[in-house]
Amino acid sequence: MPYHSETLAWLIDRRASDLVAVLSEDLHILHANAASNAVIGYPQSALAGIDVRDLIHPADLPAVESALGRLRAVPDAPVFVRARFRHATGGHRVLETYATRADDVPEAPVIVTVSRDVTERHRRERLQRAFTEPLEWPEPMPRDEIAVRICEAVADAFELDLAFMAHAQPDGTLKIVAHAGGASQTLKTLIESEMRWHGVGACDTFAAALRNEGDGSGIAAGEIALPGAKRRVQVSAIRIHRASRSDTLLVLLWPNAGRREGSDIIGEFARQAGLMLERAEQDERLALLGKALESAANAIFITDAHGVIEWANEAFVELSGYPRDELIGQTPRVLRSGAQPADFYAALRSSLTLGQAWSGEIVNRRKDGSLYTAYQVVTPIRTRHQRTRHFVAIQQDITDRKHMEHQIRKLAADIEHARQSERERIAREVHDELGGSLASLRHDIEWLLDHVDDTRLRDRLTVMHEVAINSLDTARQIVTGLRPAIVEEVGLPEAIAWLGREVAQHHALAVSVKVEPAISRLEPTHAEQVSRVVQECLTNVTKHAGADRVSVDARVVDELLVVEVTDNGRGFGRAERVSGIQGMSERALLMGGYIEIAPSASGGTTVKLVAPAGDLEGSE
Repeated sequence: MPYHSETLAWLIDRRASDLVAVLSEDLHILHANAASNAVIGYPQSALAGIDVRDLIHPADLPAVESALGRLRAVPDAPVFVRARFRHATGGHRVLETYATRADDVPEAPVIVTVSRDVTERHRRERLQRAFTEPLEWPEPMPRDEIAVRICEAVADAFELDLAFMAHAQPDGTLKIVAHAGGASQTLKTLIESEMRWHGVGACDTFAAALRNEGDGSGIAAGEIALPGAKRRVQVSAIRIHRASRSDTLLVLLWPNAGRREGSDIIGEFARQAGLMLERAEQDERLALLGKALESAANAIFITDAHGVIEWANEAFVELSGYPRDELIGQTPRVLRSGAQPADFYAALRSSLTLGQAWSGEIVNRRKDGSLYTAYQVVTPIRTRHQRTRHFVAIQQDITDRKHMEHQIRKLAADIEHARQSERERIAREVHDELGGSLASLRHDIEWLLDHVDDTRLRDRLTVMHEVAINSLDTARQIVTGLRPAIVEEVGLPEAIAWLGREVAQHHALAVSVKVEPAISRLEPTHAEQVSRVVQECLTNVTKHAGADRVSVDARVVDELLVVEVTDNGRGFGRAERVSGIQGMSERALLMGGYIEIAPSASGGTTVKLVAPAGDLEGSE
């Protein structure tokens, strides 16, 4: 049962967990949903009228401005950006924001944003990089550099005043070996001075950390008062390494009382600062990826660099009909149906060899011999040295959709056939009955004119004679419109030329027709549809364009049939577009193509038909 739009709006406003906001073009908040309180600590009412840039961390403003610039440049292309937003209680929360522009709002265009709090994920990613980046260096990273990266990562992830790594010296003092943070140098100097004179024992927190005491994650927490500092400093410390000569502490100084948070994250990364954590996380990631791939609805298989299948999910097993153990070790050639030519596979291999993904429709054969059509995306998996190690192929079964499309095209063809038959019937009746009657009437009037001497009667008969002639001409035009020059008899180029001559003769238009010889080899059904599209275009020009020139250009380009009808008139109005384009679009669909309409260089309109040329009759 569908929900009313008011209900959906209420749910988004009151129940959505993501922060949804509507911004004016000058980036002031017009409305925010109730999630604002949970995400950044501000109630809805407090955000109204605020410039959203005032909430964003200054360092992240350039990225946000760049994203908004892209949104203004291409309104139809949504943007995605990650930035830190000020929290009402202090500090910042990292939000991933998806923004789109809505230009169809009656009052004024607005920007709609959906923001999700990814602070914890950001912290984990930031800390993880500190440990994984050293492994990616071509040679071992110096220990001091690793220490600096760890401090920078922790300070950045938790917005600390100071994060430092220190060795406990034999004399009881601490030697700081790396540090980072917002107030890094000042606090570092104070702490070094305090530790130099009073030793580690001056801080119970440091001493507890060295004794490996603390909460369940191994972190000791407390406060220290430093000479020269205007406030007591919140501090957390954890022993991360025990060497033969000294212990190493990771110490965090927080900017606000009660701000200590994320101890489980800090403890996890502090204890696992090495390859074991990296390998465990990689295994975990791979297991999650494998589970996601296995349970995916789309068929997925992975090959090595030579195309040998190494893995396939259950959906691919079901789609192909092959048991998994029969697929492993095979190549995708086992699925070839013969429906695609050799150059199809050559183009596929060429894209993959260049390291580019390939996508398109493919017809495969199941184990039982039945065929299925899939939309397939094949992506090369490359190393950082740009060597292809594997290929991942994802297939979506579109057999039913293709069957429906075929049925729709067949139905459209049947309708068109019935429509054409009805036109032929009406044209015959107009020609035989109405045309015959009008011709007879004209002859009778001419006889009367030859035998009547009365001036008034002759004047009356003369008017009647003109009406009869005009009516007969109108009847002929109706017949021509219903049944133009038969394409099968004269060929498509001559049929198009004849249509041009008819328009030029009856509507005082300068008509230019250019048809490539290859057009004459189109299959008859396509040729008939092209003739009808050109006729409809020329009819629209005579009725609506107000033009004095029109051109018809028909050609074959890269196995595509392209037909353009261009006028120098005022262009189609909305009503004329709707009334004329529907029929042409249906005819294009019958050919597997489409219709495009665009302003012409002369200020009028260009109607373009693009469709597969198919096998040109008589071509090699």
